This record gives sequence, structure tokens and C-alpha cells, in this order.
Amino acid sequence: MKMSHVLLTMLFAAPLLLLVGCNKGGCGCGSCGKGEGVIKFGKETVVDADEFDKTIKAVVSANPMVQQFYPSFSQKDLATFYQQIAQNLSKEYLMMRWINDEKISSTPEYQKRREEIVKALERDLAVRAFNEKLVELITLGENEPKEFYETAKLVRQEFQQPPFMTQAGGVKADIITVTTSAAAEGIKSKLAAVADIKKLATAEKLKHQDLGFVTARTPNIDEAVKATILGATKFPTTGIVKVADNKFIVFKAHKKQEPVFADYDKLDERVKDYALQVLRKEKFDKLLNEKLEELSKKYNVAINNDLLDQKAAAERPEQKAEEKAATPADAAPAPIAQPAA
Repeated sequence: MKMSHVLLTMLFAAPLLLLVGCNKGGCGCGSCGKGEGVIKFGKETVVDADEFDKTIKAVVSANPMVQQFYPSFSQKDLATFYQQIAQNLSKEYLMMRWINDEKISSTPEYQKRREEIVKALERDLAVRAFNEKLVELITLGENEPKEFYETAKLVRQEFQQPPFMTQAGGVKADIITVTTSAAAEGIKSKLAAVADIKKLATAEKLKHQDLGFVTARTPNIDEAVKATILGATKFPTTGIVKVADNKFIVFKAHKKQEPVFADYDKLDERVKDYALQVLRKEKFDKLLNEKLEELSKKYNVAINNDLLDQKAAAERPEQKAEEKAATPADAAPAPIAQPAA
């Protein structure tokens, strides 16, 4: 596959920000004086072949677009790819060299910003290491993936679609839209007795829709109407849902169809692997919550919400307490991380 100039420009328009350095050699590059040089400042090696390979791996793993095209690069495209990275790296190292030569990196402001960045990177590294350790603790029984699939397919959205679901479940229904409560009652009484609902709607000059089989995922249906139809327990049945002052939906639910799922043993291996990753993610989340709860008790973690309320009030003094939007008590915290694939 040919790698276009436009695509290369898209991939490398932004700085790499993947410098692998320390503070040796006065430029902060971490590679000064090492091995055969990929990038040199005079006779000084700034980035050697080993460090360049590490950067390549980091770029590929961090960029989904690169991951997609990298395996199909021609020799020419690969050389261009490497040269683009080297050019970007050389620009960044030039900036670092100048910042150090001008003693800007020694200023209190620079050092403070550097310390903040290092702390953030250390937190990120700690989270990654923590997650990797938890992933190592995940164990699966021989039949557990299949047992998980048989249970989860009925309740989890991931499996409520092909290739897992081969026939969607739902309630077959028709609806007619009218503008008054009295008209809705009149149409409802007629619906119970007629088989051809479209013919009835045409005769009454009303809007009719054959919804087919309604499921929780069916789009373009008022949620109250959808919930009422899906909540039906006897068939056929009719009902009315008021969706606005001058809009009433009269429905007839004909029958219910149960979903049909593919047999686990007949699933493609790639599809099985996806189901396995869903299971591993579920086990990871459970393990993560349990471990964090354990550690919170061990280290007696406390969050001073009163102080945070005071801080918010000080920063938004014009907002009255009664106007503040309530936060759900069961609101989930932002995820800390995800398990490795």
C-alpha cells in the first residue's frame, strides 16, 4: 500500500512529545554519546539506533492510524516514515538544547512546571503498573467464558447485536397518531376489532406506522411509547400514550418474539475472543473496585467534601445554594484505567 504525502503530513503535523531523555550532555536527550547516531549535533550523538527504535514503537502503539497502516508500508514509505519522525525529534531536541543553553530550564518557573509534569507522569506510570498487576491476577476457569456468554447475552448490550444475536427479540406493533384524547379512545376501540390497521388509518385520514418488532434499541420512537409497548404482557393488546398536549399515540401490540442467539461453540474464534475480553473487563472492574476499597480502608482515605463545597462557593459566589444542580448520589467516578487487551 502506498503511503500518501497527505497521510504522512496528518500523522506528524504535531510534535511527538515522546522524548526519552535524562539530563546528560546538556540537552536532556538521554542518549548523548551513545552508539551509532540517528540524530547528531556535530559529532555528538543525540539519538542512537536503540533509542530511535524505542521511539518508533511508542509512536506506533500510541497512534491508531499508524497501527492501521504500518504493517503495509512499502520500503519507500517506511523510510519516509522514519525520516519524518527523525525530523520531528531533531526539532524538539534543538528546542531542548537551546532552552538548556539559555538557562531557561534552570528558572523557578520552568522547574515548577517540570515538577508538575513529572508528578503527573508518575501518577500515570503508577496507574499503569497497578493495572498490569491486577490483570495478572485475573483467572478464568475452563468453561467460564461459555458460561459467561450464556448469561450475559440476555442482559448485556454488547451481545444484543450480530454476530451474537441472530434474531432480535421484541414486540410487533403498529401505531396511529391523533390530536385529541377523544379521538384516541375512538381509534383504540376500533383497533381491537380490525386486522388491517393501515386501511383503518387511511379511512380515518390519520398517520399510521408499522413499527415491526420494537426493541430497546429501536430508534425514532418516543421513549414513553416504546416502554409501554415493551411492557405489554398480553397479546394482542391496545393502548394510548399521551406524548404532548395535542399528540396521542394509539398502539396495537400484536405479539412478542424472543431473541435468538448464536451457539457459543459455533462462534468464530475472533468473536469468541471479543466475548472473552468483555468477561476479562468485567472481572478486572470487579477486582479493581475491591482492591481500591481495601486500600482505602488500609490507608484511611478521606475526601474533604466540605472544603470542596467551600472552594466551589468561593469561586462561584453569585450562584445561590438552591440553584446548584444536584449530583446523583450514585454517580460513578471517572474510570481510573482499563485492563490491557
